[in-house]
Amino acid sequence: MNMFGSFTRSVSLLAASTLVSGALMAAAKTGQAEFKKVEGSVWLDAAAAKVGDIATPGATVKTEAASKASLYLGINGPYVNLKESSALTITDLTYDDGGAEQVSHTALTLKSGGMEGDVVKKSSQSTYVVTTPTATAAIRGTKFSVTPKGQIVVFEGCVDVKYKDKDFNVCKGQYFDPTVGDAGGVADFTPGQFEQPEFTNLGDDLDLDNHPTGPEVFVSPKRG
Repeated sequence: MNMFGSFTRSVSLLAASTLVSGALMAAAKTGQAEFKKVEGSVWLDAAAAKVGDIATPGATVKTEAASKASLYLGINGPYVNLKESSALTITDLTYDDGGAEQVSHTALTLKSGGMEGDVVKKSSQSTYVVTTPTATAAIRGTKFSVTPKGQIVVFEGCVDVKYKDKDFNVCKGQYFDPTVGDAGGVADFTPGQFEQPEFTNLGDDLDLDNHPTGPEVFVSPKRG
């Protein structure tokens, strides 16, 4: 048995595997969230936020009473609006734009308050994860909001909500309410019941009127 030849092949395979792994890791890039609008008292970690500031993974954005902020996530969003008296931590913003299709992974933790989001698909592998104290939702190509009461409101598209091991399908014009009964419920909302999200005129180059169906968005419960 040629032990030297076997050893050489093993080393070659290991080297090739390392090169492929390194190439895959190098393909992932870190995204960022740019402040496009700041109204009132808004904080980026311990500093007062202003238009043009950049939030990266690990940062926390907080708004005080009568204050709000709009963030542009680019490939990873594109948009998030943070409502008053809210706290949002950016857990992950990564993307790969080196292949035939862009792949993005977004993870946000809404610790308190409310938010609005607009999600644009880059590939079937893209994900958008929001952790809240309430439910789990899978969203595809939609405009949605999460209220301080844990309601998930759908303005475009549909959302699959999981709450207390039960599944709910919530589509345009409907909202999921965790306070209904013991396991939540879905209802139609009336005009003016929830504020319509606005994501336009923020100075970016995305065509929101013609964007394709978005990636999955998981809004998952925060435990403990």
